[in-house]
Amino acid sequence: YFSNLFIFCLVGGTGFLGKMLIEKLLRSCPDISMIYVMIRSQKDKSPENRLDEMLESPLYDRIKKEVPNFRIKIVPIAGDCNIKGLGLSKTDRNMLIKKVAIIFHIAANMQFYEKIKISTIVNIDATATIIELAKHMRNLKSFIHVSTIYSNCHVKHIEECLYSYPINHKHLSTFARNLPENIFEEKISKISWRWPNTYTFTKAIAEGLFKNEIRHPFGIFRPAMVISSASEPLIGWIDNMYGPSGFARSLLLGIVRFHRCNGTYKANIVPVDFTVNALIASAWDVNKKWNKDNSVFVYNFVPPVDGPTWNEYIYALLDINKMYPLRNAIYLPLMTLFKHEIPYRFCVWFGHFLPALLLDAASICIGRSPRMWKLYMKVDKFCKAIEPFCNTEWTYSTDNIQSMWDTLEERDKQLFKFNMVEFNWTEYLINHYQGMRLYRLNENDSMLKVSRMKYARFYWIHQIIKTILFFIIFWIIWFIKKYKLNLIFIIDFFSEEFTKFHSYISYIQLRTLVRNIIDSIVRLAVPAEVIFSAINLFTVFQHINIFLIRCLIEHQIIKIACQFNINIIYKYIYKYIYICVCTYINVFKFPPTLSMNILKISLALNKYLENSLNVSTLFRIFFSNILILYWISRTDKIESLTGCQNFLDSLKVKLKSKTQVVLYYMICCVSFNIFIERGTGFLGKMLIEKLLRSCPDISMIYVMIRSQKDKNPKNRLDEMLESPLYDRVKKEVPNFHQKIVPIIGDSNIKDLGLSESDRNMLISNVSIIFHMAANMQFYGKIKISTIVNIDATAIILKLAKRMPNLKSFIHVSTIYSNCHVKHIEERLYSYPINHKHLITFSRNLPENIFEEKISNRISSQWPNTYTFTKAIAEGLFKNESGDLPIGIFRPAIILSSASEPLIGWIENMYGPPGIATSILLGHIRFYRCNSTYKANIVPVDFTVNALIASAWDVHKQHRFLLFNINNIFYLNTGLCSRRAKDMLIYNFVPPIDGPTWNEYHYALLDINKMYPLHNAIYLPIMTFFKHEIPYRFCVWFGHYLPALLLDATSICIGRRPRMWKLYMKIGKFCKAMEPCCNTEWTYSTDNIQSMWDNLNEKDQQLFKFNMVEFNWTEYLINHYQGLRRYQLNENDSMLKVSRMKYVRFYWIHQIIKTIFFFVIFWIIWFMFK
Repeated sequence: YFSNLFIFCLVGGTGFLGKMLIEKLLRSCPDISMIYVMIRSQKDKSPENRLDEMLESPLYDRIKKEVPNFRIKIVPIAGDCNIKGLGLSKTDRNMLIKKVAIIFHIAANMQFYEKIKISTIVNIDATATIIELAKHMRNLKSFIHVSTIYSNCHVKHIEECLYSYPINHKHLSTFARNLPENIFEEKISKISWRWPNTYTFTKAIAEGLFKNEIRHPFGIFRPAMVISSASEPLIGWIDNMYGPSGFARSLLLGIVRFHRCNGTYKANIVPVDFTVNALIASAWDVNKKWNKDNSVFVYNFVPPVDGPTWNEYIYALLDINKMYPLRNAIYLPLMTLFKHEIPYRFCVWFGHFLPALLLDAASICIGRSPRMWKLYMKVDKFCKAIEPFCNTEWTYSTDNIQSMWDTLEERDKQLFKFNMVEFNWTEYLINHYQGMRLYRLNENDSMLKVSRMKYARFYWIHQIIKTILFFIIFWIIWFIKKYKLNLIFIIDFFSEEFTKFHSYISYIQLRTLVRNIIDSIVRLAVPAEVIFSAINLFTVFQHINIFLIRCLIEHQIIKIACQFNINIIYKYIYKYIYICVCTYINVFKFPPTLSMNILKISLALNKYLENSLNVSTLFRIFFSNILILYWISRTDKIESLTGCQNFLDSLKVKLKSKTQVVLYYMICCVSFNIFIERGTGFLGKMLIEKLLRSCPDISMIYVMIRSQKDKNPKNRLDEMLESPLYDRVKKEVPNFHQKIVPIIGDSNIKDLGLSESDRNMLISNVSIIFHMAANMQFYGKIKISTIVNIDATAIILKLAKRMPNLKSFIHVSTIYSNCHVKHIEERLYSYPINHKHLITFSRNLPENIFEEKISNRISSQWPNTYTFTKAIAEGLFKNESGDLPIGIFRPAIILSSASEPLIGWIENMYGPPGIATSILLGHIRFYRCNSTYKANIVPVDFTVNALIASAWDVHKQHRFLLFNINNIFYLNTGLCSRRAKDMLIYNFVPPIDGPTWNEYHYALLDINKMYPLHNAIYLPIMTFFKHEIPYRFCVWFGHYLPALLLDATSICIGRRPRMWKLYMKIGKFCKAMEPCCNTEWTYSTDNIQSMWDNLNEKDQQLFKFNMVEFNWTEYLINHYQGLRRYQLNENDSMLKVSRMKYVRFYWIHQIIKTIFFFVIFWIIWFMFK
């Protein structure tokens, strides 16, 4: 449509919308003959100079590449809307009349509080002049007048039609030219009161100009508030600060903190690129429709019904600002919205103007120029101008826009996209913020480090100001009510869990009553309905009360007991069904061709075996089994079993000492080997030790190890084997170290950094894979976590697909990979992003953009990058595993060993051990944790046993091979199998009788009294908080304040301060652990239970992982001793000194408590005196 046409773009061609319109027209419609742009001269700049300057903008970088000669198609025309006749020369006027086919009239005076006389000249007179010019154009195909959706804000429902207005445009223009300014303003104000400002009023009257112009192809385009681009030609590009963008800048720079706005109303905003696309399409649509229907067409371009509210718009920008703060901010960005005028004005006076006056007074005192008052007056005027649009909600008709979209061809819809159904507002607002940073505030990522430091500084200044303000208000309230305030109120104010009571005696009586009721509940197994009815009787309890908590706990115990009985019943039912199925199924018969092939292979192998005396027993057994399978397929069942009896008798003797799991590893690994990725980690070390000690016939274990500084993989392996963990295996299997082969590799490197020879060796020789590599940094960069936790997993999976002898592939995940659901089943879930897309983004996108795009997907469902990437890694298996024998093993938080090879052995400080160590050393005294929730912990040796058994179980279910002494059956895949359509997944979690967080921590504190730590810095004590506010309060006054005082003392005596850094590090670690301690999940463990049931008695002893009747008390004692011995390097020779130190700390703590008690008592006495 636009090919070979001349377009006239009025003043406004150099404005925000005009620049984008010119760029889009020339890039998408390169066959346009010419675009005439009316530009007024400015000071010493001619229209030509201004145009060249405009084209230097980064907005035109893309078109410079795609349409190199675009500049010659833009012709500047000297003109000015403030001058009569637009200031056009006669030559230019005649040229426009002769050549122009399409007009876009974008010119407007957008000053909301401009004098109405000036607005009338620009917004009305200039429009009238252009209409007259258009009527003379012989080739005119369409004229689009760009208005605003708010030109008709005097009605609640804005339709796509022309309205009637209280004054004719001719009269208004006459008054503007002839009346004195003051009289003109006075007369018009009586008419324009229904419009919030002169801009919207004059744009409305300008629309009235078109009411009688039905004989020409005229259209009116009414956009909402136009802000930054969504996608083209630059993401987030913006070139003005009118409307929401200007307000957002003031907010993000920390200038405004209060605004009058109904946050629940829709933010009437649209992207500039979508607006320009709709504007271009409307010129085509006007021409198409006008030939059929002579009328003026109106287009209301507004956001869809699912667009963001003002609340969502503002708080989305504030959230993004936390990650990308502005360097030029003058205070912490924050915002409170008010619906009503009085509270808003109160806050503005005390939160904006009063601080501005104080700062200006301070500036005058130090000899600087005061500027804050002027700034806040200007900002307040701007906020007042946009108030009407934030406190009123309109509805709109958009039939013409929708009809235009429906009539576009598919290619046009792609090229000129303006339909905003299913528009991604979250991503758009992120890009909108980044666009303001980059294009309007000239900030880039090189400034981020300084900006974030500044943001952190402002944050703490704000917290201090809030605290001071809080105490001032509290003091005022106290002063007003000093004779009425009582002790109960003060205590209840600071603690949500405090139970209100009127006297100490009543509390004692109440406590006795509660205990009696709880005893009755336990003894009589009272139903839940009765418990909750009883709770309702105790109206004296106002908050979360002791009675409710205790009753719920006891009721939970009753429920658990019932569930346990059900589980026992299920177990027996399952066994019964299993026996029935196995009895019913006949022996599987091979196809004849396969039988012949097996016979030929077997004969050849037997001939080879006769001449090879050194071939291992197991190798012979394996291939003899093939012959048995052949015999069974060829003959009757009884006859075949008789024919094999001699072989089976000899097999009984050889396999008598072997369990089914050990036998599986013997079969798989006598000729082929095991590959362990990251065998140098906590779990990997234990796995290697257990495999070689319990399955000594394993041929080889390949362990992928990366080089470190001056240590090669061989050195690192030798160093690892010096650990006391391997003392037992050294005695029982002296040559074990010969079976461990280090492979040079690194999960951070492309293709794992494996050499070609190592890769081929693994493909040829490996039959079992344990994939344990993971980046466990909770707050690590998501790009690195993606490479290690997802990309490396994808590479291992590709490698596994090429292994012809693969029997089992176990991927070690975590039970928290699916923490976005409350009940975690043994199945694969769906995730918000595909692993391929995530890997592609991590490779191709800059780190900051990648982090920004993915962070909003994480924060709502996953607490950190570790759990998110482990979840996506599981999704990888869902799509890519094919028919491989794969299992996913999801352990809970892994702690020290329970019994083997060393009691209490531990070698990391992730999770609860790290928190426990900080508590036991006296570093932390407060922690945010719901202590009634179960501690999701398991011993490392039980975990490794379950992991080893899972490889056997996966193979058994994938290709069901049953060995027993009397019979060997080969069943086809799927029979008697628990393997779902995905794969086998094992949730390895503690049993229902496991300890709570309360029991875990206080058990360690009790043991600490007998075995205190030598390096403790204070008495180990702990208080748990469920809620954030009291916890933060105590952390500030109980952790950070003492740390600052100690560091100040260290500086004074010439020592290096270190406590603040230590507590900041501990605070970060505690925050990482908070989601695990404040949420409780339930789990399905059917596969784990079924695997345990399928083990014979010997395997259950050798690979024990069932934790029913597990002795938690003994385990926690050993866990504490393990932390002492293996992590803190303390032994019993230090105990005497440690106990003396503990006693000293105890009395220091008692003295501090006593002093604190007397200070509080004195304050209370002073208040009541």
